Amino acid sequence: MANTLGANPVRDVQPIRLKRRPTGATALSADDLHDLLVRLRADDYC
Repeated sequence: MANTLGANPVRDVQPIRLKRRPTGATALSADDLHDLLVRLRADDYC
């Protein structure tokens, strides 16, 4: 096993700590959802 590592490179890595909680995506209104669905159905690639 000549290609093995001598030590674990992630042994001393700490988790990333966020200063604030992540925010989720904003909700779509009924009109926005309708517009999105119309555009998706009209798209040749979707």
